[in-house]
Amino acid sequence: MLLISFALIALAISGHLLITRASMGFGYTLGIRKRGWHLLAITHAIIGVTVPILLIIYVGLRGPAMLRGGAWTNVPLLWLVYMAICVAAVAVGAIVNYLRHRERVPAVFRSNHTMTRNAVTELGRIPAPLTLSGKLARISGNENFRVDFRTVDVTIPRLPESLDGLSILHLTDLHFHGTPDRTFFEWAAQICDEQKPDLVALTGDIADDLTLLEWLPTTLGRLTRISRNENFRVDFRTVDVTIPRLPESLDGLSILHLTDLHFHG
Repeated sequence: MLLISFALIALAISGHLLITRASMGFGYTLGIRKRGWHLLAITHAIIGVTVPILLIIYVGLRGPAMLRGGAWTNVPLLWLVYMAICVAAVAVGAIVNYLRHRERVPAVFRSNHTMTRNAVTELGRIPAPLTLSGKLARISGNENFRVDFRTVDVTIPRLPESLDGLSILHLTDLHFHGTPDRTFFEWAAQICDEQKPDLVALTGDIADDLTLLEWLPTTLGRLTRISRNENFRVDFRTVDVTIPRLPESLDGLSILHLTDLHFHG
């Protein structure tokens, strides 16, 4: 019975952490401003750590003392309900993970290869400043400076023959914030550029610190892919804007924005 109590409390704690992580992930999708996001992250961190401690103390060691051979009938109803929800979350998570694992290689995949590169080894230095975050990044085992370059070859039904062999580089969530430093992203961009993709798709967040947008010319700037510009009765609109607090080094930066092309013959 004691072993079952240990297992159930461990499952409840695991489920609590899963729920906390899922809640934090949902909060991220709301587009909250930076201060609000920091408050949300701190709140989730406190809840994530505090609830398991309270569970162990007031359910496992005191009160019903389940970790000391106590009876589950003595556990307060609110704790029982929350523990049941947490255990259910573990079960649901296990099922979802199994389904993802079983179907993680879609039928359209012809090949799926991942190449891992180590910036520290190739640059001969740790590409991070000696700040607090830079020192934390240096902790052994966190793999902050290892990058997986994944190459996927797919077969797309009804794809026009002229597009056979088209290569697309997909970059997302770079989050320039100082650690890793600029040289890390220059190194990664160089590796991407060596693949000579036909198109570059940049999605997700680029910079957490607006002043670090000055990194763009030497990082993403080298990935420009515009082969030709053919004007068939198309109006090309040029807009000149002023962006507050834009780094001086980016004055004059040009961006080509394509949207709603609607190829229909």
